[in-house]
Amino acid sequence: MHSVLGQPEKYLDRLREAREDILDRRGKVGPIWLGPRLIRGGTDEDYQVIVYQKGAWILHMLRNLFLDLRTLDDGRFLSMLKDLHRSYRGKELSTEAFQSHVEEHAGIDLDWFFEQWVYGSAIPTYRVSYRGEPAEGGGYRVTARLRQENVPEDFRMYSTGVRQLRRRRDALPPARSGVG
Repeated sequence: MHSVLGQPEKYLDRLREAREDILDRRGKVGPIWLGPRLIRGGTDEDYQVIVYQKGAWILHMLRNLFLDLRTLDDGRFLSMLKDLHRSYRGKELSTEAFQSHVEEHAGIDLDWFFEQWVYGSAIPTYRVSYRGEPAEGGGYRVTARLRQENVPEDFRMYSTGVRQLRRRRDALPPARSGVG
C-alpha cells in the first residue's frame, strides 16, 4: 500500500495510530475471528479497532513474512492477494479458507501465526536493546537482544532474521524471503 501511494510516512503513521488503539484494548476484547460478535462484549469502536485496524496489522505482518529480505520486494505478497481476489471475487471467504490460501502461497504451515494473531487476542510487547562496537576492517559488530512480554509462554515470534544476526556478516547465506 505505501509503495503504491508513494507516502511511506503517512502509511507508517496510520499503522502507529492503529497500534495504539489496539494496545488500549489489550485484554479487553476478543480475537479478530469473532467479527461482529465482538460487539456483544464491547462497543462499535472496539469492533472497528479489532476487525479493521488489527486486520490491517495482520496483513502488514503477512506482507513482511512474504518479503524478499535481499531486495525488499513484496511481489509475492501482492501476487497472493491478487490470486485471492481472483479466486474469491463475489464469494464468501472464511478465515480457514484465507489461511489455506496464504499457506499455499507461502509454502509453509502458518498455524502458529493464525493461532496467535487471528484466533488469539494476546498482543506482545517487545523490548529491544543493543550494543555496537568497532570491528576489524572499519565496520561495527552489533549485539542485539529482543525480549517478548505480555503473552502466553507458547507465543512465538518469527525469528529468521534474528538467527542471521548471530552469524558473522561474511558467513551469512544470501538473503531470502521470510517464508517459502
